[in-house]
Amino acid sequence: MQNGSGRNFFSNRMLFSSHCVLLMGLLFAVPIWSQTGSSTVRGTVKDPSDALVSGATVTLTSLETNAERSMRTTSSGTFAFEFLPVR
Repeated sequence: MQNGSGRNFFSNRMLFSSHCVLLMGLLFAVPIWSQTGSSTVRGTVKDPSDALVSGATVTLTSLETNAERSMRTTSSGTFAFEFLPVR
């Protein structure tokens, strides 16, 4: 085996190995990405006579952290808490 071809062999093998490591890293990272994200809570506020309630304050409280988010319902009585973290 000559020096030139030996270096070429090891260079190609190193390149192949680094590509394999990169590919494995990406394959294992995909399940991690799929576990993160956000959620949305939507609803409608109605009074006892089933009429829509506009301007009502709706509060969403985290059971884990007691963090609160509040908002008022729209003119059609709807609300939407978006981009809530999912654990």
